[in-house]
Order: sequence, then C-alpha cells, then structure tokens
Amino acid sequence: MELFRKKGFEHTTVTEITEAADIGKGTFFLYFPTKEAVFGHLGEMLTEAMSALVDEGLRAKVPISALIRQLFDVSATWHEENRSLSEQVVMAGLRSGPVMDADAPNQQRLLQLLEQLVRAGQARGELKRDMRPEDGALVLSGAYFSTVVGWLREADDARPLSARFGASLDLVFRGMRK
Repeated sequence: MELFRKKGFEHTTVTEITEAADIGKGTFFLYFPTKEAVFGHLGEMLTEAMSALVDEGLRAKVPISALIRQLFDVSATWHEENRSLSEQVVMAGLRSGPVMDADAPNQQRLLQLLEQLVRAGQARGELKRDMRPEDGALVLSGAYFSTVVGWLREADDARPLSARFGASLDLVFRGMRK
C-alpha cells in the first residue's frame, strides 16, 4: 500500500511489491492473480469490518439508521486516512468499467449488509414496509458510492467524507423512515 501511495498504482510494479514484501513473485500470484486484485483485498478487509459492525449493532439493538451511519463512518475513516489510495481505487474502477458493479464480490457483500439492515429496520418498525429491501439497499449503496466519488472529485470542498455521508443519509432516510 505504501508503494501505491508513493508511486501511484499505475507506476508500481509487481516486482517492486514483492521486493518490498520480501516475497517471491510466485507467492504474490498465489494470493493475488493480478496487481488490481490487491485493491479487491482492501475492499474485503473493509467489508469484513463493516460486517462485524452490523452483527454487533443488530445484537445490541442499535437503531437501524444509526447503525447504517456507523457503517458508512467506518468506510469514511478508511477513505479519509487513505485518500490517495481511494482515488487510485476509484480511478482504476472508472477505467475498467462502471463504479457500481453489482457483481463485484465486495460490492455484493455491501449490498447484502444493507439489505439485511433494511429488513431489520422494517421488522422493527423503523423503516417503511412498503418498499422492497433490495431497493432500499440499492438506494443506500448508490448514495454510498456517489458520495465517495463526489468527495474525491471535489477536493476543494473542505467537508470531510463523514459529513457528506451524513448529508446523503439524511436525504435517504427522509424517504425510508416510517
């Protein structure tokens, strides 16, 4: 990750990565079929942290809107601490296809977590029951990704990502709350 921060994704080679990690190329390719797969691993780590937060929050009966905000805040913290990597991940995604690829494993996991939260919110009477949980999850996911992309593109706006997420979620929850 440090090489990506210093040199950029495009200018970092697998050889440099393996030398910095003191591993052979074969070992690298055993875990990552491509250099781009390293970014997928970052996403896995982030979605694992989000999943643990959801499990803990549901057990503790945290209100769903607060739990979704916490979920987004976990992501905001990572993106804010790793802005240059976030830019590289998003730009790599923009070059290779749509930012929101519902078939990508990490994005699929995020959608599943959001759907789980929408269902829980409906069961608790916190969210409207007349919407499909899949639709609610898709709207939340869209708010998530569009907010990250907007934050990265508007570097002159001093608002932190967490504040932008909060504003986006305020709008979404106005339509989803019971």
